Amino acid sequence: KEYIKNLQTPIVIVGLGKSGHAALNLLKHFNFSSNDLKTFDAKDPLADFNQPLDVIDLKPKTLVVSPGVPLQSDWIQTLKSRGTHITSEISLAVTTLEKEKIIGVTGAVGKSTTVSILGAGVTSFDSNAFVGGNLGIPFCEYALQTLKQVRTRAQWVILELSSYQLENCKNLQLQSSAITYLTANHLERYSSIEEYYLTKLSIAKITLQSCFLNAHGGDNISFS
Repeated sequence: KEYIKNLQTPIVIVGLGKSGHAALNLLKHFNFSSNDLKTFDAKDPLADFNQPLDVIDLKPKTLVVSPGVPLQSDWIQTLKSRGTHITSEISLAVTTLEKEKIIGVTGAVGKSTTVSILGAGVTSFDSNAFVGGNLGIPFCEYALQTLKQVRTRAQWVILELSSYQLENCKNLQLQSSAITYLTANHLERYSSIEEYYLTKLSIAKITLQSCFLNAHGGDNISFS
């Protein structure tokens, strides 16, 4: 929680999809004012800013970047080079946890099915389990509900994690994880298939115990 409280302002939420709105609501809970919090979305007329240059002119101290916005965007890299702190909805939510254990699942295909099966399993012994992430319910939504005490904290959290989320998930630690399958995907955002695969494989670095790999691995890749 101290991580969120100590974020420097102004803070700009980049991207106003489900993830961005959930992050915005969580930050409002920590009493950041409307002057502290601004929003950017190139396609949403309700956002405070629709042009990257306007965000640069604001000189924000913190960017909360939604997964759908490439971190390698020139204007984001410009702000980063000037000292702007880059964080994410996942990173914010993690700092509000207490004793929850997290299982993360990634992969080019099959991750939603795997997460749903795991969710059904853990719910059988933890009725308060949270299942979400890229699957549909933002992690910050769970965080806000627990802080407001409108839901009981989970023993287990099951997160579907896209490659985009794995690029920007500081503080996230997984008890266990799984990689379902790797095949060429999202190459418009990555310089090569190798970079995409390495981003997916980075889930192992934030896993405390076991990272489970599909025995068949994926297209043009093998695990040893």
